Amino acid sequence: MTKWNLGIALAEGVDGLLFEPGNANELAECLVRILRDDRMREEMGRNARQRFLEEFESSRVVGRQAEWLEGLVREMSSR
Repeated sequence: MTKWNLGIALAEGVDGLLFEPGNANELAECLVRILRDDRMREEMGRNARQRFLEEFESSRVVGRQAEWLEGLVREMSSR
């Protein structure tokens, strides 16, 4: 579980940084880390784009939803 309950959308330190909601100091620390570390920033950006394309790009999401609905229809038909 992450601080924001965003574990499905964000991997801490891999494709982003998390901070406690309302904690301006933690937010500032995250921003400073990102601004000071070019390599980390670029790597997280690449990772975030790759993860989006693999997990959240619309054609993939629609495909997963279609599979789920087809399974639901099969289940309802067999009753």
